[in-house]
Amino acid sequence: MRITRSMMNDQVQWNISRILRDFGKLQNQMSSGKKVEYPSDDPVVALRASDMASKLRQFEQYRRNAEMANNYLGSFDSAVQEYISLLHRVKELVVKGASGTLSDADRMAIVTELREIQEHIVTIANTQVAGRYIFSGTSSDVPPVTKDENGRYVLGLPLGTKNLDTVVLGQRVEYTLTADEVFVTQSGESIFKAIDRIVEHLEDEETAGVLLNSADIASVDRALERALEATAKIGGTTRLLEYLGNRLDDLQLYSIEVLSKEQDVDIAEVVSKLATKQAALQAALKSAAQVLQPTLLDFLR
Repeated sequence: MRITRSMMNDQVQWNISRILRDFGKLQNQMSSGKKVEYPSDDPVVALRASDMASKLRQFEQYRRNAEMANNYLGSFDSAVQEYISLLHRVKELVVKGASGTLSDADRMAIVTELREIQEHIVTIANTQVAGRYIFSGTSSDVPPVTKDENGRYVLGLPLGTKNLDTVVLGQRVEYTLTADEVFVTQSGESIFKAIDRIVEHLEDEETAGVLLNSADIASVDRALERALEATAKIGGTTRLLEYLGNRLDDLQLYSIEVLSKEQDVDIAEVVSKLATKQAALQAALKSAAQVLQPTLLDFLR
């Protein structure tokens, strides 16, 4: 096959164009710091980088979920600890009220303080965060404690109310407690009903010091047991979130390193390639001077 001058010209021009294209790509990598500017440059690398970036966004969502859950748990812990302190005071008052030597005035003073504590517990049970009742679970727009037609405090969460949960690293985590889990004993009696009964016994001179020695003290003990169970659940969930948070830190760090390897250029390597391409371009131009017409060569330079 005869090689014509036109074919030689075309080959030289194609070679120079290829070198210039590669040179431009390397310059873009230097300025952007990325291996791939467009997915079409390297579809495989672009796809891997996109997948890893998507995972990192998911990790960030997991982190936000964990932070939200931890904020709620902090509110629950403070509320339940305050409630436990009040229960200890209730027990002290019940034990004191069981004494048969108390005067009517002494018993009425205990009744007054118990009513004040009951109001305080209602405030705790109806704690709100960002306008939502934290002890109402999935019914967070409904206060868990209200008054019935007789003016007594009652728990009234809608049927089917459940705890709120979120997902961290694919694991579903419950981060709330309903009022039933904290303010109602295993026997089904609420602390509000228990205090009402204790007050009635104290107001009745004949039963004061008799029933208070048994049923009423036992009801407060059961309420304390229930509250301590709630703190244990809060602690367990907090530790779970801490563990998941540590795993999340490790996975994020690893993913960032992998993403960097996939999409970030090695500056030293790019500089070396640029120098090589520069030398290749100079050699191509020198070779072209012997093949191309002067006017075309001048244009390319």
